[in-house]
Amino acid sequence: PNRSRSERMATRQGLRLLGLDQPTEARDGNLQVYVAVGVVEPEIAPTHVALVLKSTTPSGVARQCRVLKLLVSDESSVGVEVSMAEHGRHTVRVCVCASDETGAVGETLFECEPRDCIVAPPPLSPENVAPPACLPRIMQSESVVLCGVDVPAAVEAGPMRVMVALKRTWHDAPSHLSLIVRNTTPSGERRAAVTHRVVGDAAEAFGLTVPMHEPGEHTIHCQVAKRDPVTGELVELFAVPPRTVTVAP
Repeated sequence: PNRSRSERMATRQGLRLLGLDQPTEARDGNLQVYVAVGVVEPEIAPTHVALVLKSTTPSGVARQCRVLKLLVSDESSVGVEVSMAEHGRHTVRVCVCASDETGAVGETLFECEPRDCIVAPPPLSPENVAPPACLPRIMQSESVVLCGVDVPAAVEAGPMRVMVALKRTWHDAPSHLSLIVRNTTPSGERRAAVTHRVVGDAAEAFGLTVPMHEPGEHTIHCQVAKRDPVTGELVELFAVPPRTVTVAP
């Protein structure tokens, strides 16, 4: 779908652009774009390609993201999913660039014509809807995606590891992120711990070890915040619904 004859037949540096799948509407505030490339001259073709997505929002903000792909077969598909939160008409341009194992973006091999993508406002939510009781499959804020949270349901007395997985979808998404873990113990004591991480373009998991010595049921609250690297100020991005962790004696 969405492929012109010139896009299907384009050949550069031992690669052929076989197709482009770029929707004209973004569903649920997200856009998925895929390209297919074929290796026609392996001796001169790059080992990796980078799919680069450039977008201009309805308010005129220029954004960019990229994803790297190792070419392990004669034909490969490369895809990326990005948030499109601003309602209206976005202009999106897709480029396929040569790359290598370092992730550096080299020469632009294929540059497709810019296309419009319409982002419709979300439907109004019904009133009095109870909040979800557990973590949704994906949470997203300021172009940062919370891909997963790992909080054990039961542990023995001692240290407990809490993990989160995060992915930045646009180049201007916050990169200085913090994980905050709060614990309300069975006796009512409140504790908190925090760790900081600078996150790159790839999905990353990082965690925090907290002491869990008191037997019984602990209530664990996890937050992910963006951190100002100059002032250290924290601004919440995600608040995960509380989890109960049982500590055995």
